[in-house]
Amino acid sequence: MHASTYTLSTTKEKPIGLLIFVHIFLGFISVYIPGIVPTYVFIFIGFSILKIIQTRNQDNYAAYVVVYLASLELLCRLSHIFIVYELGKYSVILILLVALMVDREKKPLAVIAILYFVLLLPSIIVPKYADIFQARSFVAFNLSGPFCLCLSWLYFSERKFNKKEFSALCLNAILPIIAIVPFIIIKIPKNIANTFSNLNGYQMVSNKAFSGGFGPNQVASSLGYAFFVLSLALLFKVKVSVSRTVDFILAFIFLGFSFLTFSRGGAVTGILALAGSAYVLIRSGKLSKEFSRIFFGVILFAAVGFFLWQILNKYTGNTMSDRYTRTFKSKEAKAEGGIDAAGRIEIFKRDVDEFLEHPILGGGPGGSSLESYVASHTEFSRLLSDHGLLGIFSMILLFYGFFSKYRARSPEEKAILIGFGAICFLTMLHSAMRLAIPGLAFGLALIRVNWSDNPLEKSD
Repeated sequence: MHASTYTLSTTKEKPIGLLIFVHIFLGFISVYIPGIVPTYVFIFIGFSILKIIQTRNQDNYAAYVVVYLASLELLCRLSHIFIVYELGKYSVILILLVALMVDREKKPLAVIAILYFVLLLPSIIVPKYADIFQARSFVAFNLSGPFCLCLSWLYFSERKFNKKEFSALCLNAILPIIAIVPFIIIKIPKNIANTFSNLNGYQMVSNKAFSGGFGPNQVASSLGYAFFVLSLALLFKVKVSVSRTVDFILAFIFLGFSFLTFSRGGAVTGILALAGSAYVLIRSGKLSKEFSRIFFGVILFAAVGFFLWQILNKYTGNTMSDRYTRTFKSKEAKAEGGIDAAGRIEIFKRDVDEFLEHPILGGGPGGSSLESYVASHTEFSRLLSDHGLLGIFSMILLFYGFFSKYRARSPEEKAILIGFGAICFLTMLHSAMRLAIPGLAFGLALIRVNWSDNPLEKSD
């Protein structure tokens, strides 16, 4: 199997152009036959599990599967057929559990990753849930994300990939998000001009008109993630789709649609993650010969991004720029201490109050939202309120496990670490762990990559 074109559980190489077309069609058809998406996902999961068991996860098969499934999660939710709402995270968890059990490449498990998750379990006994169904719902919603991160950490930490395999990971990450674009386009209301012209004041919020009718925060997060993945590959001179020119165009299509959701976190996270990776590469003495190319690439990205912003802002009647400047200039921003965080500051204060009331074990998974029915938007305050001091220790282990890997890596690996780490932590900051992407991104940050053109030569 050649990882550079792996997807859709096949052992044969397929033209990447055909794969892109298939996913554009998948996004189109899922608007009219939404049941096709979960059906496809269940078939894909079943086939992948059988393949992983049969081959004992040969060629890191599970890695490409979970990267694909994490991105496919959003298309399932866009279809509004919620057989299992957390299907994306559950599928990633299942695949990684199977892979870790049968993997040919046995390596010591990161005890710190296991401890990170185990520390979150004692608080389950604290809340007074109404019944077993509410308990299952709250525990699953709040702990499936950390468990996904834990398993990604265990699986991907120090796992070796070469240049072609890294390209394959990037391809599998973007294919399902390519499917989202036609879905969004078809769902755009015909009277979209009136939608923008009527936006003002308190109505200046995230925009479902450009998110397929689903939560703009999650859509923007996925699109920003895809923008980052393609942009990072471009910095590394790695072709992901049919050409680097197409990669460049796709990256800015993702960024543009992320902007249009009016949900600020997704686009900003993707841009900051890319900036972090570029900074690491630019300041690296080892890559001094590449400085001019990388610096030119950064300038080009900034120029195209600025040009794209101007076009989209004009298209929205300047409401897009108003939405972003409201972050610091609105009445809500002044009321919430200088930043309009769409109510996140109030939720954060509520989480702190819950921690002060239950400082040792916290209020339990979802405990702070039992009365308000508003889930935490920031994973770090959720760990504080739901798990108390144990949640703080868990956060310390998370950050230690991440930053302790930095020094021993090559400049390219440091760029991967910082970039995917930024995707993980910033997404957790503005959207908690509603998606599988932040948990998976933490694992991807810890991979090792050999940039030799020889696909058989692995990183030492």
